[in-house]
Amino acid sequence: SEAAVETVLGELLLAHNRLREAEDRLERARRLDPRLGAAQTALGWLRQRQNRLDDALTAFEQGADLMPDDYGALSAFGAAVARAESGPGGA
Repeated sequence: SEAAVETVLGELLLAHNRLREAEDRLERARRLDPRLGAAQTALGWLRQRQNRLDDALTAFEQGADLMPDDYGALSAFGAAVARAESGPGGA
């Protein structure tokens, strides 16, 4: 799907630290298919890199909700919860 392609492009841009472009692609993917868990999880990684930790947690949670059998989505969400519970500077 077009949303899946936008997600992959966003992930590639994120891997190359092109955060603004990654955000554009991932937000487009989310608009095209709000039920695409991979886009939500990738947005979580982007928000984490932007130090928007509350937004990252929300995105990771949405990704995990949409992909309850996906280890990567569940792991990302669990790690984000642990960071949030440990407070500022937590690992």
